Amino acid sequence: MEAYKALARQKYEHYKQSDIDKSLTLYPAFSDFQVIVEKQIAEGNEVASYWVMRGRHTGEYLGIPPSGREVMLSGMSIDRIEEGKIKPICSVMDFEEFLQRLKSFN
Repeated sequence: MEAYKALARQKYEHYKQSDIDKSLTLYPAFSDFQVIVEKQIAEGNEVASYWVMRGRHTGEYLGIPPSGREVMLSGMSIDRIEEGKIKPICSVMDFEEFLQRLKSFN
């Protein structure tokens, strides 16, 4: 886990530490965890990405017991590249709906 945190801090220098820590809680809670960038468009030093996160809910996540079900969360992010680092501008996803789905499995 510490290696993931170090890598995240290196590449995502401008992210808040609390955001990095929240993202890293996904790895132990979802086996076969992966994020796939389905579509990406760049203009200048800005990049827009449509991504899909998939995994099997095999560990507790934010107090929600594991369901064993396959889950998906999709969203869009816009980032700026500055001096080789990724600086987030905004991200949009329906995280509340994702949590409701997880809760409904139990």
